[in-house]
Amino acid sequence: MKPAPWKIYKLFIPALLLCLPVSGLASEKEVVSQPQGCPLVRTQFVSPALDERIDLPIDIESDEGDFVRPLSIFRGNVIVTRGDQTLQTNLLKYNLDEKYLRIPEPLEYRDSGILLRAESAEYRLVEESGMFQAVDYQIFSNNSKGHADLARVTQGNQLSMDGVEYTTCQGDDPDWQIIARNITVNAETGRGTARHAKLEIKGIPVLYSPWLSFPIDDRRQTGLLYPSIGRSNDNGFDFSIPWYWNIAPNQDLTLTPRWITDRGVMLGTEYRYLTPRTRNSVELKYLADDDISGEDRYHYKINHIGAINPQWHTKLSVNRVSDGDYFTDFGNTFLQSSIQFLRSQTGIQGRGHYWDLELMADDFQVLDENINPDFGPYSRLPRLTFRLDMPVKNSLFDVRLDSELVVFDRDGGVTGTRADVFGRVLWTLENASGFVQPALGYRMTRYSLDRSLGFLDDSPARGNLIASFDAGLYFDRQLKNGFQQTLEPRLFYLYVPYENQDDLPDFDTDEMTFGFGQLFHYNRFTGADRQGDANQVTLALVSRTMDPGFGRERFNISVGQVFYLADQKVQLNPLLPVQKSGTSDFILESSWQPSDIWTGRAGLQWDWQESYLDVAYTGIEYHSRKDMRLGLEYRFRRDLVDQFDIRASVPLSSRWRLMGRWNFDLDETGTLEAMAGFEYTSCCWALRLMGRRYLRNNEGETRTGIYLEFELTGLGVIGREPYELFNDRKF
Repeated sequence: MKPAPWKIYKLFIPALLLCLPVSGLASEKEVVSQPQGCPLVRTQFVSPALDERIDLPIDIESDEGDFVRPLSIFRGNVIVTRGDQTLQTNLLKYNLDEKYLRIPEPLEYRDSGILLRAESAEYRLVEESGMFQAVDYQIFSNNSKGHADLARVTQGNQLSMDGVEYTTCQGDDPDWQIIARNITVNAETGRGTARHAKLEIKGIPVLYSPWLSFPIDDRRQTGLLYPSIGRSNDNGFDFSIPWYWNIAPNQDLTLTPRWITDRGVMLGTEYRYLTPRTRNSVELKYLADDDISGEDRYHYKINHIGAINPQWHTKLSVNRVSDGDYFTDFGNTFLQSSIQFLRSQTGIQGRGHYWDLELMADDFQVLDENINPDFGPYSRLPRLTFRLDMPVKNSLFDVRLDSELVVFDRDGGVTGTRADVFGRVLWTLENASGFVQPALGYRMTRYSLDRSLGFLDDSPARGNLIASFDAGLYFDRQLKNGFQQTLEPRLFYLYVPYENQDDLPDFDTDEMTFGFGQLFHYNRFTGADRQGDANQVTLALVSRTMDPGFGRERFNISVGQVFYLADQKVQLNPLLPVQKSGTSDFILESSWQPSDIWTGRAGLQWDWQESYLDVAYTGIEYHSRKDMRLGLEYRFRRDLVDQFDIRASVPLSSRWRLMGRWNFDLDETGTLEAMAGFEYTSCCWALRLMGRRYLRNNEGETRTGIYLEFELTGLGVIGREPYELFNDRKF
């Protein structure tokens, strides 16, 4: 029989959903890694809010029912439903006057987040309290499961359990589990406490605590985070364990003691503070009296991003270390040990529909011992830029303006102020077949030098007319396989009259790295201290092959070259010879993705006049459907770089994987960085071991380290910076 639906508010089971005894440590990051054959983990699990469920009606079905007020008894195949919640049992008794519910026989409860079975249950709706005997539960969000001998719900949102077991392993004999004498969960505070808890691996206790506090939801909680462990040949054993303090909803603090056996104890501190309009952080790492160098070592960073309104923003970034060897001694990668400068800056930025303005000040700390700090990068105190890109109403014209005012300062060399303004007018005609865009502009640069140091004029200036003509066509055709192929020829002409600039200082200018994009640029120099003279034509051709079925570009190739119609007289160094007319290097760039498992790219820069290769790179990547990943890359830049980079991540089975990388310099340097290791992953735990060796300084000294990572799925990761080492095996 099926009685008419009637509402019972706050029905017994929802409080049991609060039972999430996932960790004795505060959550920092959850790592989900499931090998083939393991149950699917719903990482984007969303459960309906309890308040939403309360407003839904309850529908009860049963084979039989007795309704003699105040007692209602449901017998045989009792099914209670409310929204996504379902309760099944054979006997359910409800006292309407006392608001008392009793289920004396086994029951099963299921919703979108949890499945549980209990031998019996009783619940008082007014007191919002109840008791459940012999509970077995399964949480779908992380495939965890467990058991409780007795579960008591009190005050509607507090849960206390005795004889608790928890694991994310499947089967009757889990590889690991947490066992606690008692666990108490409070939904209002978002915290739980465990008493006499121990972690067992393969039935062997490995960790015990008489009392632990842990989070049960996404709210930040004060507590210990997972430790990091590693070892290297020059630092020895390296161990750190962070402690997180949730000061307020908008503030937190992380303290990280780090014990390095050969150097001492370093303390890391990170403080974060949020407001409705700002994001702020302060970070300090400090090691007093380094056992090797005898000096105090530190690294501090201050960051701020603020929004005055939607158009205007503020920024502050301070980054400093105690000495130039800090990253060499305490970094973990070849890139960190290669840092030459640290930049600090502050300022304000504004952006409108057609304009943007920036007022910034920045400074650099020189770390490279081969660079004299007095002659390192200039501090810009301050730098004001204004850019405008505005169409002229009811016309095909655009007005563009790039302007800059900078004060350059450092201890050595020339110092002073530079003003640079480049205005131009563009006329653009464009349709589906191509485009035409002539442009005419003028660039004025003026200096006021504080220390001229040999310059005859302390207020030099330069003015340049800049004219260009850009045009391109677009052709396409349908191939027999359904792909679409394009052909896009382009012509670009640039004219800039020569003006002698030998009397101008060089604050921040260098020759621009030549590439395909540089073929269409108005200046061959970066910065404003040099404007290259030009009378040149660029011819380029781009072809793309598109796969309309998947919306992907399967293949593209770009080729181009500049034809110089006159000598290039402007040089950074006036002692260098004039670049004669002729042609630039020939540029070729290409990328391809013939299938979903293969990708590649290649490029070269060939000097026709001297018949040698200036730049070359090529790379190919393979990612099979069985998750094998291979990558090979070669990089060459004449007299500077000649390197191979090989990477591999090879599954040996559904559980075992080999990983490695070799970055090798074909010149005298040899190995820049090498890594090799393995990974074992089961459905509920993983072990990763990686050895790494990399070049740590210009003297050829290397660092060799061993990094161990142990993950218990659903609990977290113990190891040395696993996200840097292992999180992304893409190339």
